[in-house]
Amino acid sequence: MKRSKLITFGALSALVFSMLAAVVAPADAARDLKGSVCAQEGQVRTISGVTYTCERVNGNLQYAAGRKLSGTLNVLCTPQELWCVEMTKAFQAKTGITTKFIRLSSGEAVTRLVASKNNPEFDVWTGGPNDSHISGRIQGVLDPYKSPTRNMLKAQFKDADGFWTGIYMGALGFCSNTNELKRLGLKAPTSWNDLLNAKYKGNIMMAHPGTSGTAYTALWSQVLRLGSEDAAIDYMKDLNKNILSYTRSGAGPTGP
Repeated sequence: MKRSKLITFGALSALVFSMLAAVVAPADAARDLKGSVCAQEGQVRTISGVTYTCERVNGNLQYAAGRKLSGTLNVLCTPQELWCVEMTKAFQAKTGITTKFIRLSSGEAVTRLVASKNNPEFDVWTGGPNDSHISGRIQGVLDPYKSPTRNMLKAQFKDADGFWTGIYMGALGFCSNTNELKRLGLKAPTSWNDLLNAKYKGNIMMAHPGTSGTAYTALWSQVLRLGSEDAAIDYMKDLNKNILSYTRSGAGPTGP
């Protein structure tokens, strides 16, 4: 499926299953569940290769006519590789749609989407912080989509116009190698200011804000913490003196 823009979620998970109307054609196959009562609008069930979606009809929730799914779904996936593998595998097993993905950090994802704007590669972008999806909207590479299940989310966790919908939250943290700290005779850092201590010089790794949404969130955290962009840039310049290297992905520094 190729379109000029694509559907985007802060993450995909169960929400993707309620998007099926955008990628399937009706079929006359098994209608066992048609008209049956269901519990949640957007809920999906697949029986013998036929998928039924829970819809609201005259105020009541019931399964619509079954649809036989086919085709290929191309996913731009920003979470970790294993998550992307399992998510697309589960979606393909459930729907019968051939599902492929490419894994990129959020900064790289936006760059790729903009570069291929006139010849789109992907149908869905999943994962990454919402600021990256906001950037994608501004640059005109995203389509709005409002899943029926997004009504379960508070307003601050979704875009009012449907350009992104969040389904997970994360917190930034410091990950320390206790064996290395012991060898160096150092204590684990517990604050942003601790990271500026010269004792840590050459022993800190982090992702680059230009490619990683995690690192961009860390940068923006300094703006919020210190009160201005100038103060945040000054902090990052000081931190840079202690950095051993920058990785492309937020999880990169935790690798072997």
